[in-house]
Formats: sequence, structure tokens, C-alpha cells
Amino acid sequence: MNLRDFPDDVLEEYEILAVHPDDFILDLADLEPQVLERVVKEQRAALVRPPVDAAAFVARFQMLGLPGVAAFLEERIDLI
Repeated sequence: MNLRDFPDDVLEEYEILAVHPDDFILDLADLEPQVLERVVKEQRAALVRPPVDAAAFVARFQMLGLPGVAAFLEERIDLI
């Protein structure tokens, strides 16, 4: 993503750590996997025009540069 726009030396001054979205979401999944599964299921269900099947929805995460999230969801595709 755009982590290069947030240099560590500048962020350290404010005690901020920039994290890639894939890592951030996977951290959330480690803490509460059921919550992430539920939220993804709700998001996919909201896509009605046109509806999106689970495999296509997971593929979007891969295309967006979130391979870890895509892999997490692929393992649980029957839940989303």
C-alpha cells in the first residue's frame, strides 16, 4: 500500500507505527476470527446488485493486495 508515504523516523516522533492493511486485518483475525468472519459475511450479503459469490469476494481481497486476508477467508469460505 502506501507505507512509503509514512516514514518511520517521522512516525516515531508521535509514537505511531504504520502497518500494512493485510497485517492489520490479520492481527484482528488472530484476536477475534469469528468477528472478522461475521463482518465479511455481512459485507458480502450487502452486495446485491449484482450479488457476489464467496469465491469472487475473496478474490477481490487478493486483487487489492491483501493476500493474507484472502488466504484467511479462503480457509473459511463456507462461513462467508
